[in-house]
Amino acid sequence: MCTARWSLLAALVVAGTAGTDAPAQDVRDLGTLPAYDRARAQDINRSGDVAGQAYRSDAAVRPQAVRWTRGRHGGFLAEALPPLPGMTDSGAFAISNWGGVVGQSSITGLVVRAVAWTKEPGVGWQPQDLEPPAGLTDASANGVNSRGWIAGDASNPSVLDSDRAVVWLPRRGGLYEVCDLGVPDGFTSSLATAVNESGEVAGTASRRETDDLGRLFIRADVVVWSHLRASDGACSAVATVLPSLPGFPSNIQPSIGELGDVVARADLRVAGSPSTSRPALWRRCGRAYKPPIALPIPEGFTDAAARDLDRGGQILGTADRRQGNLIVASRAVLWRRSHCGAWEATLLAAPNGVAISNANRLNERGEAVGSAPFPAAGDSGALLWSATGCHKRPGDDHDGGHRPQPGE
Repeated sequence: MCTARWSLLAALVVAGTAGTDAPAQDVRDLGTLPAYDRARAQDINRSGDVAGQAYRSDAAVRPQAVRWTRGRHGGFLAEALPPLPGMTDSGAFAISNWGGVVGQSSITGLVVRAVAWTKEPGVGWQPQDLEPPAGLTDASANGVNSRGWIAGDASNPSVLDSDRAVVWLPRRGGLYEVCDLGVPDGFTSSLATAVNESGEVAGTASRRETDDLGRLFIRADVVVWSHLRASDGACSAVATVLPSLPGFPSNIQPSIGELGDVVARADLRVAGSPSTSRPALWRRCGRAYKPPIALPIPEGFTDAAARDLDRGGQILGTADRRQGNLIVASRAVLWRRSHCGAWEATLLAAPNGVAISNANRLNERGEAVGSAPFPAAGDSGALLWSATGCHKRPGDDHDGGHRPQPGE
């Protein structure tokens, strides 16, 4: 397990009980594009390159996808990723270990399209439209692996419950084949949020339900699609629906690790009552999954959500302090197993003067990225947490053979 030393400007918590302080660690602001004053860092790859979005707090300029490329001496170069021709907005949601970036391009309120960006010599980053399945008009690309598999969702906004989890598979000539993963029995819609290096896809399946008082709510269960096969325009996959955390029927934004473990945000939302969130973990044992567990919430916080996990078993997320339905403070948090097997939660450093900071993704170097929506003056809010003492494990740099080229 990667033994990164993370900064602690708060308590180390074991099963909700305060513990000892952790060694110091750094949080830095990545900056943003010219003409923008804000940014969100959404994903980070093994090399430390980051994907996200630049925007303006006054909305004077349309949001733009951005890629931060790490230089030799630790600095970052922010490059704009343009929207599709004729569209106004773009946002990058994921970056592969080989540097490919995916996300979406849109005209606000009209259409949203999934995009993969590639860098062409002498031209720069160019967007490629990822076609949705037949009958669907909109799409978003949410995750990508080193094989070039892209996980996302597609829909037709004019049709109720048309959302479908999809995967785009690279083909020769720079083309992609879209694969509709379908909707598990008993549900009305689905979406995919992540894909691991083995080609396993994590997402959710949803349906409308009513509680004992007749109040309508959306049930969302985590789904893992595996054994994906695509041939001659048809595709198939084995869908495994994971049980919800007891008392939390809405499980969203799942991520899947290299060993198949899954984390997500488990919500309880009832009309007229404050929302409650818990960080949920599903451990895989062979081909089956153990029942989900809730990770401990750091002392002084009321809620938390798990967002990502690395090969060594570390889990990244965010802890919130709510007053009613209002979040008044939030911090990035890292969960790790102690020697005795209990889960420990460590709060990561917050930028000076910032009350709300959220974590999104974690890489194998022990680095994490996230955002501060209300940064200090002169900062963008795109955050990078660096770790020290995180040693590479044997095989971390092994790519499994061939380095994929665009369109393969």
